[in-house]
Amino acid sequence: MQTTETVRGINMITAQRPFLASVSTSEWNERGWTFQEKFLSKRLLIFTEHQVFYHCVKATWYEDAILESGPEIEVDLSPNEGLLHRRYHNKPSPDAPAIDQYDLCVSGYASRTLRFDTDALNAFAGIINILRPKLACNFFWGMPESIFDIAMTWRWHNHFPERWRRTFPSWSWVAIRAGPNDNLDPKGGTPSEVRSEIVWYRKSADNGRYLAIQSDAVSKFDASAELPTVGTAWRPVGSP
Repeated sequence: MQTTETVRGINMITAQRPFLASVSTSEWNERGWTFQEKFLSKRLLIFTEHQVFYHCVKATWYEDAILESGPEIEVDLSPNEGLLHRRYHNKPSPDAPAIDQYDLCVSGYASRTLRFDTDALNAFAGIINILRPKLACNFFWGMPESIFDIAMTWRWHNHFPERWRRTFPSWSWVAIRAGPNDNLDPKGGTPSEVRSEIVWYRKSADNGRYLAIQSDAVSKFDASAELPTVGTAWRPVGSP
């Protein structure tokens, strides 16, 4: 309930709790499976104990604020709340580059909690289905093939070996369970900053041979598309 008062001839009214304060630390914004619910919905109507919010990629609207002032006026209160710098991750713009959409989705999802660690990849599968045609490639354990070199540069700001999800390979960000005050940097490098000395291979399910992962994000030395066996050692070529 809002309270109104007149102070020195000025009508004043109390404001309800704003968007970030209501949503950013809510269970809905911290659980793993609900991230797909937010991402896959074009428009969100979010009910909280304080007020209702309308949220999409263009704006966030508040129940206690009348902002419909005409088509020539566009008002969005979320930047004033520091939405881009808080734990709540905004929905990526459909016009953003695919690598940036992947970056935002991974960072927004990885900090969430799951009741069962084995659900870590399943709870992100819907996002992968959306990103796959944008990146025009397959995904391996949550890592896109077309930018595999860049995707492999992910890093947590802290190191907690006890948070390893042992059902997943350690080289994937999916294998690490988030903790309090911990953030994932899903793209530690950019194509202009990374030169790959490694050719990545995956094992074929058909004949057991090793096929090169076709990552075209950064330049690398020439390699055959297929190897009968994996080498026993690796050494950098030239100056690392």
